[in-house]
Amino acid sequence: MNKKLKIGFFTDTYFPQVNGVVTSIENFRQQLEKLGHQVYIFCPQAGDLKSTRKIIRYKSFKFLFQPEYQVSIPFSFHMVRDFWSKDLDIVHAHTPFSLGLLAYYYAYAKKVPFIYTYHTLYPEYVKAYILKGKFITPNMVAKITAAYSNHSA
Repeated sequence: MNKKLKIGFFTDTYFPQVNGVVTSIENFRQQLEKLGHQVYIFCPQAGDLKSTRKIIRYKSFKFLFQPEYQVSIPFSFHMVRDFWSKDLDIVHAHTPFSLGLLAYYYAYAKKVPFIYTYHTLYPEYVKAYILKGKFITPNMVAKITAAYSNHSA
């Protein structure tokens, strides 16, 4: 008999946004749930959407350079209550930032496997969206994301 896993997805973008990352997360979630696994999504608060049993939304603020995106504030009382109680078997980060740091911390502290999907080519992203790569350079971002990626299984 195959063990049914409790899997945590940690993302800085989720519904109501619609983009490639959200589509990928939804495809992963649907297929894993078809196999009988439980998938929990840890994501930013968006508008008046509330947390549910399987979608845990963290307080957030608008991203300065792209106000349609939210940046989560992952370390709060909300984290302690909803985060540690899940007893996840696997942590799957879909971002190296805000909630991705929380994902890594959980995996490290609980000694569970840590997986990371690199959805966005961030060195190119900063050139296009964040002061044309002049303040935060593509090289800086490449080093940060490589260091983060190297912690995954």
